Amino acid sequence: MKDNQIRLPQFLKSVDILIKKMTKEELEAFVHEMARILPESQRSLFEAKLKEIQNSMSVGNDKSGLSGDSENEKEIWKREIQDILKKLTKIQDGEDRLDSEYNEEWDDWYNSEDEEFVFSDPNQILEGVRQAIQMVHTCIDREFMDSSVMELIEQLSLLEIFVAGDYLECDGSPLSLQDLYLYDLLKGDYNRLVMECLYLNYIGSKPTVRVKQLYAMIENMEGGQPVRIESLMQMGNGELPEFDIFLNSWISFLGKQTGRRAERLLNEAQSLLSDDTAMLENARTYAREHPSLFLQYLECKGKTGNNGKSDRADKNGQEQARTMITIGLEALKQIPSDYKIRSQIALRTADYANRLQNVETAEQCWLEAFQSDSSIVNYMRLRFEVRDWRRYQNKVRTTIEEQFQKSKQKRTEFIAGECQRNALSWYDYCVLMFFEQDFEQMRKNGMATSAALGWSATFMKQGIALMLLLLYRGNALPVGLQEMQDRVIANCQFRAEEYVQGLEMTEGDNQQLFFLLFSDWKQQVSLTETQQKQWLKRIDVWLAKRVEGIMQANRRNYYEECAAFLAALCEVLQSNGEQRAKEKYYERYRKLYPRRRSFLEAMRSYGMQ
Repeated sequence: MKDNQIRLPQFLKSVDILIKKMTKEELEAFVHEMARILPESQRSLFEAKLKEIQNSMSVGNDKSGLSGDSENEKEIWKREIQDILKKLTKIQDGEDRLDSEYNEEWDDWYNSEDEEFVFSDPNQILEGVRQAIQMVHTCIDREFMDSSVMELIEQLSLLEIFVAGDYLECDGSPLSLQDLYLYDLLKGDYNRLVMECLYLNYIGSKPTVRVKQLYAMIENMEGGQPVRIESLMQMGNGELPEFDIFLNSWISFLGKQTGRRAERLLNEAQSLLSDDTAMLENARTYAREHPSLFLQYLECKGKTGNNGKSDRADKNGQEQARTMITIGLEALKQIPSDYKIRSQIALRTADYANRLQNVETAEQCWLEAFQSDSSIVNYMRLRFEVRDWRRYQNKVRTTIEEQFQKSKQKRTEFIAGECQRNALSWYDYCVLMFFEQDFEQMRKNGMATSAALGWSATFMKQGIALMLLLLYRGNALPVGLQEMQDRVIANCQFRAEEYVQGLEMTEGDNQQLFFLLFSDWKQQVSLTETQQKQWLKRIDVWLAKRVEGIMQANRRNYYEECAAFLAALCEVLQSNGEQRAKEKYYERYRKLYPRRRSFLEAMRSYGMQ
């Protein structure tokens, strides 16, 4: 939620309070001013809404729910709905079906925009579906509610349309109501239809079953546009009846559900609460199933409370920061330590600690962040920002080894959402071994290949790039080594905006920040001259073999990459005292591959000539 957004319940409550304090003349002046500044496109809607409110007040309509028209009209609508339900039942039972045949214009090879199948409607079932949809619109427009309406929207939400012909032989599964829109068999706004059905469901349901029925309909009907309860609140002529009771029941129900839909709806429901205490209690109650509620609370409270003043200069802000630290630490204890979202909670807590210059708590939160999400960025933040790395070194290494054993050969866990668990791939493990200065462990796990090709599936490229950056003895990076750094940053997924989370520093440039951190770290690395020569020799041999393999396989698309690695090696050699390394290497490879003009041109582009 953006800083300038106000939750709808809070907004309506604030507006109601102001209205009660205003005189008739002040209200007239306000309405006139709003009409004056409205864009032209919204003037008709504004005028219609004024007339609608005038009419509803004059006939004494209830502000909440649907009322309907004359009894005669209601009876007509009931009969129409019964006729529609009979048609929908025949469709649902498969008595009436669509027909289909292959579209000869369709070609999967060329990613054709034409549909694979052409559908036909010999039984006119689409007309029955259109009548059902139109009746839903009518019930909304004319404020009609009846048990038959509830039956109608339930039928629509569960509707399956069977298809005969080529589609049946190819796929066989029936089409849903949304599929009819996707295949352009129905025109209109499907998302609008979904919201109208949900609104009728809310109004027509008994309070005791409203929550379950509404969620079931969302599961059945939700399309490309996610359902928002706040949008439901804005439908109709007034506020939703018994909404406060519903909201509490809705949160209680969602708290027991799992999955991305429940997560999203629960977070939205929390944002609609006007009671911060209730928000916190819900976060505590559902911490294990929905840990994102704690994060939402910490982020929401971080945007309010000190009216833009610095917490250090504002006593209320300082007290709020202390409270948030307590809540954040409580969340870290309740949420399983291997939930990745726990890392975000730790960093948000560190933000509050920084406001109070509580460095000890901030550092502990950085450690918790890495233990829950062992990413390269979380490691680097902890490694380079703590006051005394030795205090955390053993705990970090233990975390690395334990996570690596748990999740070998996994780039990440495929469970998405707030309950995604920590996973450390062999690739990231090798990067961490590099920064841990365990270079042999890095080589053993990621650079033991003897093949010249297939490097993209190994750690060879990343390992060579990292070692070249380490062995370079200059200040500013030349063009080849700049390419190496860009490669490292991309593969490590290093982002300055992520690094500064939980820190008292502004976001900077990815390259500049990484270079600064890496340069400081290099000062702490101790490699003997023998070790340096050994690594340079290895890299020289690896690259020679790589180039040979690329040439033999005629992989022209790798010429530029090979040239960049060779240039970086030469730049390292020159920084270590070897004169004219680029000229020597260019001459060596020119003699080996004199007819590979594109490769030689790529080398020259990196200053090798």
